[in-house]
Amino acid sequence: MATMSERRQQLQEQYYFNCACDACSDTDRERRMTSLEGSDEGELDKVKDCLDVIERMQKDQGEPGEMLGECEACLAQVKLPAYNVHLTRLRSKAFDLAIEAQEWDTALDHGTRNLESYRELNPPFTPAVGYLYANLGKLLMYRGKLDEAVTHLHKAEENFSVSLGSDHYLYGEVRCMLEQCQAEIAYNESTTS
Repeated sequence: MATMSERRQQLQEQYYFNCACDACSDTDRERRMTSLEGSDEGELDKVKDCLDVIERMQKDQGEPGEMLGECEACLAQVKLPAYNVHLTRLRSKAFDLAIEAQEWDTALDHGTRNLESYRELNPPFTPAVGYLYANLGKLLMYRGKLDEAVTHLHKAEENFSVSLGSDHYLYGEVRCMLEQCQAEIAYNESTTS
């Protein structure tokens, strides 16, 4: 997930060309990704600074709980639009760090808040969206929220079947989790009847 200027710079540095494809020219998408509506440059700078701090802490192998605390402190102070790419990146870091810190409900909260942004800012069948659905489905399954887990795992399965193919190991992992979840639902229904 990158802004047009970031994507163009990466393509120039890595492949030595200036891209003019639809993704690199979509000014509406760029406007949504960089919107400050209802906030200001100061809040954007806070988020960028926080991302830099987290990156340094990760390089120094900081404690996940401490880094998560940094993310949450920053998120509590800013009111950037939901689709702002920098806010989405920070929430994504918080999601991953919450998983590392084994704070499952916190991870679910950050992941769920990021879902709409991921769907909006990424192409329809990109693996990043499928991966978020799969992780949310897995967390929901382990938290006993089986119906919600099935919904997310179905979406991950659909995404991965298109973006990665049905022979990819992630597709297989999602299928296994989905089958396990459905078996648990059937067992629960049979024991309550």
